[in-house]
Amino acid sequence: MKTRSAGEATTPRRLDDLIVFGRYVALFCFVSEFCLLGQCSTMFYFVFAGASPPVETLYCNGDPRTIALTNEDKCQRFMAGNCSRPEISYQFKSIDVEFELYCGLSKVVKNVISFQMLGVLFGAVVFGQLSDSFGRKRALMASLMGCGISQIISAFSPSLFWFIVTRIICGFFLGGSIAVFNVFWVENLPKKSRLWISMLITWSPNMAPLAFIAYLTHTWSSFAVALGAILLFAAILMFFFIHESPRWLIQKGRIAEARIVMQKVFKLDHRDEAECNELEEVLLYEHELIERQRAKSKHYYYYHLFSTPWLTTITLILSFTFFSISIINYGIMFNFEKMSGSIYMNMVYTGLIRWATNVAFAWLDYRHKWCGRKFVHWFGLLFIVLPLLLVIGAHYYEMSEQLSFWIRISILIAVSMTSQIYIAATILSNEIFPTPIRNLGYSFQSFFNRCGVTLSPFVFYLSDYWIGLPFVVMCITALIDILTWHFVLPETKNQAMVEHMPSRKRRNQEKDLTLIKT
Repeated sequence: MKTRSAGEATTPRRLDDLIVFGRYVALFCFVSEFCLLGQCSTMFYFVFAGASPPVETLYCNGDPRTIALTNEDKCQRFMAGNCSRPEISYQFKSIDVEFELYCGLSKVVKNVISFQMLGVLFGAVVFGQLSDSFGRKRALMASLMGCGISQIISAFSPSLFWFIVTRIICGFFLGGSIAVFNVFWVENLPKKSRLWISMLITWSPNMAPLAFIAYLTHTWSSFAVALGAILLFAAILMFFFIHESPRWLIQKGRIAEARIVMQKVFKLDHRDEAECNELEEVLLYEHELIERQRAKSKHYYYYHLFSTPWLTTITLILSFTFFSISIINYGIMFNFEKMSGSIYMNMVYTGLIRWATNVAFAWLDYRHKWCGRKFVHWFGLLFIVLPLLLVIGAHYYEMSEQLSFWIRISILIAVSMTSQIYIAATILSNEIFPTPIRNLGYSFQSFFNRCGVTLSPFVFYLSDYWIGLPFVVMCITALIDILTWHFVLPETKNQAMVEHMPSRKRRNQEKDLTLIKT
């Protein structure tokens, strides 16, 4: 249908126009909170379970006098096998403490993080394809249940080997749940409220309860059981209260099922009869467009992300965004134990700073048109680069001891601002990719996201050469990301989601979008 001149007719309304913030969206947000808590806690599990206790408190052979030895002497004795019955102080009984992985052996646990993230990486790819084929809800429920069960099983691992195996399986389902959830989340939110809702209900506010759960459980095994229970509870809520994505049903040509889902949503929201009648018109219009698209192609795969120059460009840019920000975020967080202060409070402070900035950006997004996805991305990266430059300068001029407090604050600010980048990139990705390949696009970006997470522990191995080198690498990747977003990507705020693949005659997808560059 075409847009006519004023006085004749208006452009037909789309499915996006019928999704408003009502009771169903509120219920969806409530259930999603448990999904997010389980995902966030599982992803950051190794912040506590992989925390290396301070070597300064290590003493050997049951002799407290050995605590006075230098860290180098202690580690030499320990690595040489001359430190029987080692005892050490710790804030959280991690894998390091359980299996006595101190000094150089602590890198073994950091490597376990990479093994789990390999599972996350492949899970994102596999479940991205499964959700496009079998539905968002089914794929999400399966991944949540698989992650919860494997999480609980990992708590009873008799050795480090079996712990690694169960964590890889857990990571596989975790990656799948994240890839599917983010698309399912965006498809169920009103287009005018996607950013501010995503700023309020996200991983950030869940960091405080995560730290509280870790504090209560106090051991890596009890912590794993608690997190597994949360994931299973989220899957149960999803089964009973949440519907399949109507957008996915329409894409698959299952119009009757989409009608039933939307009617249930309208009933819960107490929508008037006029809107119910309008629903039928919208579904028929969407069905007409889908049929045209289905006549051309029924199945889409990852290579379709590179089917036009524009799709190739946005795929590469967004993939680099997720890769670089994961290097920064997880590289810092998986080394939280090296910072001064309580590991629990550092996690709480990070969550509070993230949530406070989320609330601020949510308000700005709701009240001001100029606060779009690109502005949030630019502002967030600016407050990552500037604090890290302070850290680099402190180490370069050998003033790290004098500026230790400011280094801690700077690192907490930098890692906290990564939340804004994830949210802005996720929403822009879902708004700019066509529906047939939307989940494929996000799962492909999640692949690079997990590549960044997998490599993040190794980035801090660069500190063996110079302590500030990891932060130099982070700043370089952040600057590249700022430039590509600013000069290449369009603003997508308040734009209808792209429903169809670009036509063969118009190879540049940007020409098919009514987007505003800023």
